[in-house]
Amino acid sequence: MTRSVPHSLRRARLQRRHGLTEKPFPSAADAVGSVVAFHATDPATVFLGLAARLAPVSAEELSAELYDSGSFVKMHAMRRTVFIARRADVARLRAAVTDDLAVRERRAILRLLSSADLGETWLRSVQDAICDVVADGILRSGAALVELEPRLTQQVRAPDRASAKWVSIGSRLLGLLAMEGWIERGGPVGSWQSNQVTWVRASGTPPVDPAAARAWLLSSYLDRFGPATMTDLTWWTGWGKGVINRTLGDIGSRTITFEDGQAAVTTDDDLLDDEPASTGRAVLLPSLDPTVMGWKERDWYLGPLPTAQLIDRSGNIGPTVWWDGAVVGGWGQDAGGTVRWEPLAPLTAQAREAIGSEADRVTGFLDGRTVAPRFRTPLELRLAAS
Repeated sequence: MTRSVPHSLRRARLQRRHGLTEKPFPSAADAVGSVVAFHATDPATVFLGLAARLAPVSAEELSAELYDSGSFVKMHAMRRTVFIARRADVARLRAAVTDDLAVRERRAILRLLSSADLGETWLRSVQDAICDVVADGILRSGAALVELEPRLTQQVRAPDRASAKWVSIGSRLLGLLAMEGWIERGGPVGSWQSNQVTWVRASGTPPVDPAAARAWLLSSYLDRFGPATMTDLTWWTGWGKGVINRTLGDIGSRTITFEDGQAAVTTDDDLLDDEPASTGRAVLLPSLDPTVMGWKERDWYLGPLPTAQLIDRSGNIGPTVWWDGAVVGGWGQDAGGTVRWEPLAPLTAQAREAIGSEADRVTGFLDGRTVAPRFRTPLELRLAAS
């Protein structure tokens, strides 16, 4: 008989597995691994999300661990999104998703270059030149690389659209070389809030069998986020259903249902044991946090909330307030840097007090800095204007 899994069990598992209980993770590596890899499209997401899962830590301490220790790599992975990954996981992530992204990106760049009557020979010449520059192992900003290799300023446009704007190929080309494993991103240019990164020669990664890498990635996802629906699996990985089904066969999986009758899958060895009683911890998670972006189908932790207040038209989730494993509101910063939050569901006095304390913690962590998410949502914008 197919096991029926209540949403309350999913929420309890979410809290424990993603470090949203009273017991923090002992290290940033543990926190990053708890969600496979950490969303890094917006640099603030990494710092605010890790700070919510660790013992009290400053942004400067986190920056040193993330960018100076050599233990992490910022890379394109699932859904062509930028993640912070543990260096030990980079080879498998590359084989599972990034190598395929690189093939498609090289084709796209060659199409763009055709608008300037350039092609593979030019691209390989610039690639070789950049590899020669970074061979000394020195961290350099994109601007510094442009000074040494001016061809990064080459202008291109979509060749099939006469009205398309001419833009520099530089950032796309550096991103491609990182996808292909020639270079990698170092720390930010300036403060930890900066979107500008430095570049350095990539550390070599051993070859990994793509099928084995995909099996590792899907097993890792289900271990940290499962059970999950097929919609969740295809959305999070960015793979087609055929790849998902083959990989599920490789790792061994079984079908269960959720309390609402929806079908889902988990691994054969997932016992779906009951979780201990919730600690009732309040958590403020940043925009695009890997927990809130871990599933495509989100009703089980969003419930009947007015989600248009929290999610933009592209499905990007803004800053969220969590209580007992579910989203209960949103937050933002006012002009003075103080964290403000707004409930979107009825809350007990205990919950309000705990959330208020958590808001004070985030305000203290930011220490006067104002962080605006890259993707603004209606509730966050309203709180920012308060």
